[in-house]
Amino acid sequence: MKNKKSLTINYKGILIFLIVLFRYLKMQKVLSNSKSNLIFLGIILLVLIIIIRRRILRNINFKWLIFSLIFAFAQLLFLQDVDILLLIAISIIFSEDKDAIKKIIKYFLISLIIIFISTILLSKLGILNYSTISRVIEGNIRVQRNSLGFKHPNEAYVYFFFISIGMYYFSKKKLSYCIVMLIGTFIMYNITLSRTGLICSIAFLLLILFYNKNIKINKYMFIIATVITFLIAIIFGEPNNTINIMLSNRPFLYNYYITNGYIFNLIGNNIIDGVTLDNSFLNLIVGSGLLFYVFYSILYYLSGKLLENDRKLTQIFIIILIYGCIETHALNIGLNFVLIIQMYLLLTKNNKLKELNENE
Repeated sequence: MKNKKSLTINYKGILIFLIVLFRYLKMQKVLSNSKSNLIFLGIILLVLIIIIRRRILRNINFKWLIFSLIFAFAQLLFLQDVDILLLIAISIIFSEDKDAIKKIIKYFLISLIIIFISTILLSKLGILNYSTISRVIEGNIRVQRNSLGFKHPNEAYVYFFFISIGMYYFSKKKLSYCIVMLIGTFIMYNITLSRTGLICSIAFLLLILFYNKNIKINKYMFIIATVITFLIAIIFGEPNNTINIMLSNRPFLYNYYITNGYIFNLIGNNIIDGVTLDNSFLNLIVGSGLLFYVFYSILYYLSGKLLENDRKLTQIFIIILIYGCIETHALNIGLNFVLIIQMYLLLTKNNKLKELNENE
């Protein structure tokens, strides 16, 4: 008698998709916080189901778990945010998977592609109305920037960028990937006119081509990127500075928040309504407080060294932090799959990475 194959539900893939969707809805403001919180409750229930069914907790580093939970509950209590809690939840359910890193990236990549394509289709059907915005160049000339259904053209490019770096992890031939990435970059730039996206895509291609694996800086990269942010603010922060204009007044606004003391913030949100802060590190300090900046600094310091044995993950890790110097999405758990992997490596006892990507 033949055994019938039972229908299995990919709870982990569904969980990743829900988290990506959860952050997408919050970023796009498609749903109110109360409605998006229902998705969060669904995520927590799904995690509990997986833990109960699989009895997952045997391979957990409880010291790091307790340390992280303290910050997770502080974030929930003081900021009504759940990012650290979600980081912990995903890491726990993948703790016993042999190919956890590949699975995390694969599920994220599929989820991001679904949301990216769905947003474009919904925009074309007229359901999403974020179509075009204008940019004034050279005095009176206006150019149209298409957001492809996202709230802002830069966000459309951000999704393309994270999809691209996810694909890089699974690519076999470096040169072929670079050619395809270059073509995709210029297509997306012509649509969105995202200068920050273009800069980071070109930087990523250069990093792929000229990366020296003997340079071990991962554990210091979070601090280095923060220092770079402060240098950008100090050097290019004047309103009429050419770099400031090219970066749409980002350095000027960085300098404004720094010089006016908004960075001296232990816990809480000091971001001014209507005054955009497109920088992951300043956004963390000003928007969440120095306490949570310290948490992420420790997370990046401890996990950075663990990533150094994987060349591709290291390159992706570095470029995301570079992107964070001019955009807010480096710490977005709905986009940054490497952040999930970092927490996973610290939470699991078997946290030694092997080089997984030798093929060029």
